[in-house]
Amino acid sequence: MKLLLSLCLSSLFCSVYTLKCLQCLRGSGQCSTTDSVDCDTGSVCATLRTSIDVSGFSVATTTVARNCLEQSLCSLLSANSTGVTYSTNIGVATFVGFLACCNKDNCNDINIPEPDNTLNGLKCATCKNILDTVCNTTVSCVGNQDRCVNNTILDLPVFGSVVSTPAKGCVSKSFCDATTLGSITCCSGNMCNGSKDWLRLDLSLLLLALTATMLY
Repeated sequence: MKLLLSLCLSSLFCSVYTLKCLQCLRGSGQCSTTDSVDCDTGSVCATLRTSIDVSGFSVATTTVARNCLEQSLCSLLSANSTGVTYSTNIGVATFVGFLACCNKDNCNDINIPEPDNTLNGLKCATCKNILDTVCNTTVSCVGNQDRCVNNTILDLPVFGSVVSTPAKGCVSKSFCDATTLGSITCCSGNMCNGSKDWLRLDLSLLLLALTATMLY
């Protein structure tokens, strides 16, 4: 009887399912690989691409990755198995992120789209540089950037000083819909963000970029 019970318990423990996901990290391309890794409990398979370009600071970086990722972060960003693209251009900085999450072995083998830089006709108010207090420049939106954003980044460290700067420009609806990212205000229509009533943006713009480092 004891032997039978032990065998039953052993069978239960051995049947615990461990999700396997493709794992790779590149600076461009599709990050194609056959390498696989066991995921921790609460994680799913993820496919990620982030591109950041900050004018004036010579910062331009792209990360392409496949790995395990916490399910909670996928839920936070409303990412699904086919993938969601998040895009914004606040004049002094552009960010494009793609994230797909799935829950089957090695399902993170999907094609990773390149950023779409096709003009879509929408124009938004933006800033010329990071120290602007009045943003009266126009930026043309591209790809899925179908909204204007109107906020202020507070307490931003710049060369040893702390400043507050407007953050205005183009943004995708997918970014606006991820409401848990922080307090951001989006609007529809050309130059709809021309108001001076700025709100706070909690630097959530960079969350997807930080996700790339969390994968490893």
